Amino acid sequence: MSKAPSVFRSHTTRKGFVLLNDGERYCTELLMQGFISIDCGLQPDNSSYTESSTGIKYVSDSSYTDTGTSSFVAPEYRGNMMQSMWFVRSFPEGVRNCYEIGVNVSAKYLIRAAFMYGNYDARNELPGFDLHLGPNKWDSVKLESSEGTVSKEIIYSVLTDTLQVCLVNTGNGTPFISVLELRQLPNSSYATKSESLQLFQRLDFGSSTNLTVRYPDDVFDRIWFPSTPDGSKQLSERSTSSSRNSSGKFHLPQAVMRTAVVPETVGGSVDFGWTPDDPSLEFYFYLYFSELQEPSSGSVSKREFIISFNGNSFGRPFSLTYLETLVLSISNPLSEQSFQFSISQSRDSTLPPLINAMEAYFVNKLPQSSTDQNDLSAMRNLKSTYKVKRNWEGDVCVPQAYTWEGVNCSYNGTSMPRVIALNLSSAGLTGDISSDISLLTQLQVLNLGNNQLSGPIPSILMGKSGLSFSIDGNPSICATGACEELTQNKSKKKKLPSFVIPLVASLAGLILIATISAAILFIFMRKKKQGRTVHRTITASSNGLSLLRRDTGSMPPSMQRRETGFSTRPSLQRIESGMTDHDMNETAVDGFDMEPANRKFTYAEIVNITNGFERDQGKVGFGRNYLGQLNENSPTVFSWEDRLGIAVDVAQGLEYLHTGCTPPIIHRNVKCTNVFLDENFNAKLGGFGLSRAFDAAEGSHMNTAIAGTPGYVDPEYYTSNILTEKSDVYSFGVVLLEIVTAKPAIIKDEERMHISQWVESLLSREHIEEILDPSLCGDYDPTSAFKTVEIAVACVCRNSGDRPGMSQVVTALKESLAAEVERKKDLPVVSTDSVEDLALGFGSNPPPRLR
Repeated sequence: MSKAPSVFRSHTTRKGFVLLNDGERYCTELLMQGFISIDCGLQPDNSSYTESSTGIKYVSDSSYTDTGTSSFVAPEYRGNMMQSMWFVRSFPEGVRNCYEIGVNVSAKYLIRAAFMYGNYDARNELPGFDLHLGPNKWDSVKLESSEGTVSKEIIYSVLTDTLQVCLVNTGNGTPFISVLELRQLPNSSYATKSESLQLFQRLDFGSSTNLTVRYPDDVFDRIWFPSTPDGSKQLSERSTSSSRNSSGKFHLPQAVMRTAVVPETVGGSVDFGWTPDDPSLEFYFYLYFSELQEPSSGSVSKREFIISFNGNSFGRPFSLTYLETLVLSISNPLSEQSFQFSISQSRDSTLPPLINAMEAYFVNKLPQSSTDQNDLSAMRNLKSTYKVKRNWEGDVCVPQAYTWEGVNCSYNGTSMPRVIALNLSSAGLTGDISSDISLLTQLQVLNLGNNQLSGPIPSILMGKSGLSFSIDGNPSICATGACEELTQNKSKKKKLPSFVIPLVASLAGLILIATISAAILFIFMRKKKQGRTVHRTITASSNGLSLLRRDTGSMPPSMQRRETGFSTRPSLQRIESGMTDHDMNETAVDGFDMEPANRKFTYAEIVNITNGFERDQGKVGFGRNYLGQLNENSPTVFSWEDRLGIAVDVAQGLEYLHTGCTPPIIHRNVKCTNVFLDENFNAKLGGFGLSRAFDAAEGSHMNTAIAGTPGYVDPEYYTSNILTEKSDVYSFGVVLLEIVTAKPAIIKDEERMHISQWVESLLSREHIEEILDPSLCGDYDPTSAFKTVEIAVACVCRNSGDRPGMSQVVTALKESLAAEVERKKDLPVVSTDSVEDLALGFGSNPPPRLR
């Protein structure tokens, strides 16, 4: 059903991996962080390599399975195949053999297994076998030729930290596998009511190369097969300089979206479809459209089309504009005997209909629940500890036909299976009795007889009620006191010396007194602490994440909306009380909003602030946010527009402090970790613990002790103790350089260097591309980038008189942002607004079904 005879053939991509520069290589490595690529059968001494045609790094499967045999495919089948297809791992022994792969809990993965026989066993006998995902059958593997490749692909949301892919011998030949690949997807992608979608087909309509498209063109390494339906012809974009933004949740590859098919005849239609082998299968499909024809000046052209499914029209017509991308999908799966689509021109359209690509998936329900996770972990630990050589592969209890030897499980149909009996007699066990057995909390029968175990029986097993266990035939297990207590008659136990009894009684009395005293002291201290805490309400000027976390964790819900409170910074309270409502700039300065001191936060608000901070900032603030994991356990890189927007917000906040407050305020501690983002990435400036106010009528500066964070402190202020508004400008310049470069204020490579020195050394050689964060992958307006770097360098001038004021900085940054926005005006964004549910076209009723 998903057979792919040419998908793993080697061919050169448009941009060979070996030709990538440092920035592009960094970009590909960043995208591959969610990739797991296993070359099955690759010898451990050749533990990894990089596939030349894709740039993907493959590793040996030796650390993912401990069974099977490694073999080479026959030489005549290696010539034009990717290196990952040269080896296979076969499993001549055992019924079920499995790979166990560590994954991110609650993440969504594209999982792909590929098989090429290649006469690896010199028998020329094509095998057939089953493929399982965890405890459930995924699909059957049937090969039709020695050189043909069969690929099975499924999108699956994992619930645990381990994923099992198993091959099951069905009596039709020895199971084998060539490649196993996992690609982590955003959890928001392919959002359906099912946790598992099996690929039926993924088509690139109108391909100009007639080659498959995959990574690096497709950032998720989906494989797109070229296709031109009967009665259609190819249409390609004339200009390849235009760029389609792939920031949407589908991340469609430009190589696919730059080609399409249109009807061969005027007034014709584009027709395609499929007939499933099983008409009960439930399908989801995704249709992708992007206008390729740039309108000429003065001409009026319109591409509008009607989509019909099995003879029924999907409601209204759909239209496209140049470079716009449209995704049409359904929210509820459909079961049909046949799926036939027809795309035709509407009466108002001046251009023929087109389609660029499509995907179809069917629901694979995977009904079996896996064994209880605690039981599963305990059994895996026992397997590892005792090196058990039985059929202990895959899930412990399910499917029931493949339950681990020596294990009995309980099945009640509504909850996960549990291990209730474990027979490890005559299993060659040595060493101590593992405490992991105690983790089998539903265990009722345990047989460890006739092994070479030694040491004590764990006390938790001895005290477990309802457990029947046998240790007969382990001569060394009773060489300890614990065993003696279990097996010897009480009347034969040695009496304790007479002096031990009063000594034990005295010690017990002392312990009892100490315990009671400690409990009283604990209760007293707890009440005393609660008495202090209950009267605190966090005001706008209570600064510091540590204070928020402490008080959020200790404030009871009864503290919500209290009418009294105090500020931890009386001086700032006085400053705030002098502000009028007109003066407030609530969008740019947050402490966590620069509001009057009588503003009180409720308990719920504090929880929301703290949780929101950790969700959006990680645990160390914006200084790490734009470098690392933002959400969904997948790498997130802020775009150039996002970064400029953040910079403008922070600059406006400082401008407000300097010119909008009476009296003016100097922040004194501007740094990345004092920049907070809301859920929409609007920046707020916080951390006012070191801020100072001054009377502008008495001068433009003040003498004060040095305060701030190393790397951000104005060097002129540091040497003179004279604090001015330009000190904040310097600190902001450092923050701006961090935003631009993704490097810290103090760069610790071979020697410590300030970020401003590093930037200036490259700027003097006009190497702007080496200054910018390579994870941007060149997606920015060069003029905007150069201007932004110039602004930052001007802010960090050693002479404060050469630095611009914050009003000038705000104006310049807005110009840079406008240039970037203008550049992106013509770039389509695949967003929820451009993803339409085709079910809407049928009103409240589903489409008629063929019978």
